[in-house]
Amino acid sequence: MFAGIDTGGTFTDCVYLQAGKLLVEKLLSTPENPAQAVLAGLSRFPSQPQALIHGTTVATNALLERKLARTALLVSAGFKDILQIGRQNRPELYALHTEPVGALIPREDCFEVSERIGSQGEILEPLTEESVARLLQGLPSEIESVAICLLFSYRNPEHEEMLLRALQNRSWSISLSSQILPEYREVERFSTTVANAALQPVMQRYMLALKQGLLELPCRLVQSNGGSIALEEVAEQPVRCVLSGPAGGVLGAWEVGQQLGKLRLLSLDMGGTSTDVSLINESLPLQTETQISGIPLKVPMLAIHTVGAGGGSILRYDAGGALRVGPESAGADPGPLCYGKGQDLTVTDAQVFLGRIPEGIQLGGNLSLKPQGLERAFTELGKAIGLTAEKVALGALAVANARMERALRVVSVEKGENPADYLLFCFGGAGGLHACELARSLGIKQILIPAYAGVFSAWGMLFAPEIRDFSLTVLGECKGGDYQAVRAAFQRLELRAQKAFKTSLECLDCVYQVDLRYPGQSYELTVAWGPHAETDFHEKHAQLHHFSRPESSPEWVTLRLRVTRPGQKPLISAPILPQTSLSEALLFSRTVGFDSGRLETAFYQRAALPAETLIQGPAVILEETSTSLVLPGFEAWLDGWGHLWIQEQA
Repeated sequence: MFAGIDTGGTFTDCVYLQAGKLLVEKLLSTPENPAQAVLAGLSRFPSQPQALIHGTTVATNALLERKLARTALLVSAGFKDILQIGRQNRPELYALHTEPVGALIPREDCFEVSERIGSQGEILEPLTEESVARLLQGLPSEIESVAICLLFSYRNPEHEEMLLRALQNRSWSISLSSQILPEYREVERFSTTVANAALQPVMQRYMLALKQGLLELPCRLVQSNGGSIALEEVAEQPVRCVLSGPAGGVLGAWEVGQQLGKLRLLSLDMGGTSTDVSLINESLPLQTETQISGIPLKVPMLAIHTVGAGGGSILRYDAGGALRVGPESAGADPGPLCYGKGQDLTVTDAQVFLGRIPEGIQLGGNLSLKPQGLERAFTELGKAIGLTAEKVALGALAVANARMERALRVVSVEKGENPADYLLFCFGGAGGLHACELARSLGIKQILIPAYAGVFSAWGMLFAPEIRDFSLTVLGECKGGDYQAVRAAFQRLELRAQKAFKTSLECLDCVYQVDLRYPGQSYELTVAWGPHAETDFHEKHAQLHHFSRPESSPEWVTLRLRVTRPGQKPLISAPILPQTSLSEALLFSRTVGFDSGRLETAFYQRAALPAETLIQGPAVILEETSTSLVLPGFEAWLDGWGHLWIQEQA
């Protein structure tokens, strides 16, 4: 018996696996106390599970909203402004007026340390006890956390560890850059460490509330890299969990893809607050760098691109009269206008007003819709530019679709991949409502909406093994031909892995990789370590950048070790589909708004659909946790696993 719970900004999704069968629950999140919704979800299951695997957006939202702990940065003398200066990259190259992204720590909370370590780890200026004492006297008592970031500490952590010992008698959380990210590039290392420090008190409070509520129930949290770790580790390195929730959906898509023999997927997870997209090309997509709300983060994570377009995204007109969707969200409280408490129109309201989500159903099985005020609200919104209520609702969905289409192009076209070569894998409570329009605009031939689509990220979390990633910069120390030097450096990582897993390497699965680059380049490509590493690098460089320099020996920059504890995957039985006719699954027919006008549309209960029976659009497939729309000109059917397939009619 296992449980997976995914806490999002709007809904908390829960799955419970017992003897191969799943029970699902969906309830509103409690942003003021996320643990409350988790514990409430567990209480709805028939018995206590053996273990809980949890995903959360608490760290993500804390970064996005800057609701972080006050943090002090201790940095090498002369580098106090490094985070404000950054790399001087311009995110909008042709924008005449841009708003700079503020650093997580204001300048007055940055403190210089009189010390210096050289590029090879040699001590150029010792750190004295007197300078440490003066530094501690100047730290404000109001801070909750400290980030210690010294130059070249990845080569020699002695000074950072000396500061750690001096601070240990304080009640502050402490993050060392030599532990969080022992890699070169000060901006990314410092920024990642500062984010970790600022998140520590926030996540420690959340982890404590969870542990107190869970009592003795074992719980692991999903990391951004698709693995899971214990709550105690999350409290120490929360930066590794900033994409905890979305990672579960990508894991689930990969599991279903392997089951069906479909290994090229474009996954789209549309929830209440945002949409997360990812491209899976025969393996899970991993990356080592990203930005969240303009903050550079350099930790291993699944390659996921997020846009602020969800069911709860608020509709508005900008100063130029253009209709905008998001990124602001109505969230769980007050929620969309049709929930009965909100004041702002949202994407979900547009779907309800057009009849695609019918009046009378309960979202998540327990939330009744109150659509009475929608027509008046859409009419008022349309008056400003002379549009009817129906046109405003359709326009809002078109804008939301455009934002999601752009996101899908970012992870496919901008990476040299044609979306038409992939299967569109849609899930989340609202993903199935937008799937057909997105597939048509991208030229995608088939859509898959999996079983349990509305709680699919929680379902995917059941497949999150225990994984840890370790890295070490060896630039200038190792060369490809020096096997002994590379092997010795990897042994340092192996010792860290054995300590973290508390077992020998023989009991673990290890993947060895190396970051390589041509001399003079600023960024690297990651390839498998082995006798053909440099050849693989040349080939990968040619594939991505359309040129290579095989006559040039690449530089070896960073070694990476990814370690997994082997375990048996949960066995989930295929659902027993009803032996009924399509007519028995028909609930009713109503008119629904489309671009071509109002059309009579059949509404089916997904749980009552027979397998391998063709459904002609327009149709709406209803279930407790999600809704799927089959546009006119499309057809759909359910396979033996309960997955819904949709494609354009020939």
